[in-house]
This record gives sequence, C-alpha cells and structure tokens, in this order.
Amino acid sequence: MEDLKQIRKKISEFDLKILKLAKERSGYLLNKGFYKPENNKELWQDSALLHYIKIKYLPIISHICKEGNDKKQWEYLMKVDKPLIYNIINRCGLGVDIVKCKDPLGLPIYVPETEAKKIKELKECGRKIGLEGKAVEGMFKAIMDETKRIENYISETNIASNVSLSPVQEYKAGTKNAKEIMIQQAEDEIKKLKKEQRGKYSLKVSQRENIWVIGIYRV
Repeated sequence: MEDLKQIRKKISEFDLKILKLAKERSGYLLNKGFYKPENNKELWQDSALLHYIKIKYLPIISHICKEGNDKKQWEYLMKVDKPLIYNIINRCGLGVDIVKCKDPLGLPIYVPETEAKKIKELKECGRKIGLEGKAVEGMFKAIMDETKRIENYISETNIASNVSLSPVQEYKAGTKNAKEIMIQQAEDEIKKLKKEQRGKYSLKVSQRENIWVIGIYRV
C-alpha cells in the first residue's frame, strides 16, 4: 500500500493538471445549456456522467467560468471538459487511499491547516498562469469538499479497512466512462502480471455510493 507521502505527491500532481486545464476552461462561458439532453444527445446517453457534470462539475467550474451560453463554443466544450472532469474524479478518488493510510494509524482524516496551506499554494500557482486567486480558492475548496465527502463515507462505513486486506491493486472511478477506462487499465495490469508469471488474478468491480472500485485479486 502506498504511504501518505506518495499519495500527497499524486494529489499535488493532479492539482497542477487541474489548474492548467481550468485555465483553458476559463476561456469559455459556463454554457449550462450545452449539457441539456435536447442539446447534447450523445452526452445524455451516459446518464452517470451527465449526473456528475450537473451535480459536481458545473458547481466546481462556476468559480472560474462566467455565466452565459454561446453556441459557437459548444463544439469545443467536451474536448476541454473531459480531461478536466477525469482529473477531478481521480483526484477526489485519492481520498479513499488517504483513509486507508490514516485510519489504521488513528490519524485525523481532515487537517484544516493542511488544506489552508494547500489552497494558498494553489492560489499562487493559479496567479502565475492568469487565474484569479479567489476563483482558484473557490474551485479547489469545492474539489476538497468532494474529497472529504468520499473520505467520510469510506471512514464511517469502515470500507477502507475491509478492502485494503485483499486487492493487489485498486482503481477508482466516479462515472461510467471513467469506470470503463479503469477496467481496461486493470485488465492490462492483469495481462502484465500473468506475462511475468506472478500467479493468477481476477478482476472484481463493485459500487459504493457514487464510486466504482475496480480491484485486482490473486486467485
């Protein structure tokens, strides 16, 4: 299992990616109309992704994007949105790993001072690429709130301690599209393990609240 230092490094890497992608997305209006079923039939087919966009993604990017609709921008939005959405999902999903590391040690899951320091650093990074500090703070507070929601759910239901005992590797996803990507990564990893003659493995997919967990288990 990864230690806290490794997990925090991953979180920092995701945060920097999110900042850069947020800078690009800030060049477009919020465009709520784009996500309506009558205007985006392809997106409507993935109800889980659409739900995530409405409930989580739009409130997050509302801190960096101005209100309004411009149909001329619509053809570019999903190209910009998808990498930002998946980086946010994976960043928040690391909350599961935080709980798995901290719970057995009796460490507090949420440390306000750590969050405040992180926000300050991100605001400074945001300013360097042309994002307002207040906008960066609002966006990342929303992302951190979602991470805390996941952490609290995992900790309160004691999922982390149960799951950490058996899987060789885990992948987490918050939408159906992300789940399929994670399943493909897990299948590729199993092929690699088999090729290296490291035993037999199976793949298990389970859903906990709004999170899919894809686990690789030794047979």
